Amino acid sequence: MICQKCKDEGLKSKVTSCGGTSTLMWFSSHHDAQGSYHHHDGNTITSSYKCSNGHLFSAKYKKQCPNFDCTWPDEEPVIKYHTK
Repeated sequence: MICQKCKDEGLKSKVTSCGGTSTLMWFSSHHDAQGSYHHHDGNTITSSYKCSNGHLFSAKYKKQCPNFDCTWPDEEPVIKYHTK
């Protein structure tokens, strides 16, 4: 994990996790027509972070399918910076 604000300012920083949450929706895994296992967990994870320069931010994302040929979920994590 890299603090994008520090990167943009040419700074280096250490990023520390501050915990997180997950939605609790049920989901099922499956095997496709070729027999490959897929695990499409639709739960949204929100994790909070703080960098050593004081920037606070959170990331919202879904876990990627462990099948290397699968691109699920087809969405980028949403990073949101917060004011101090």
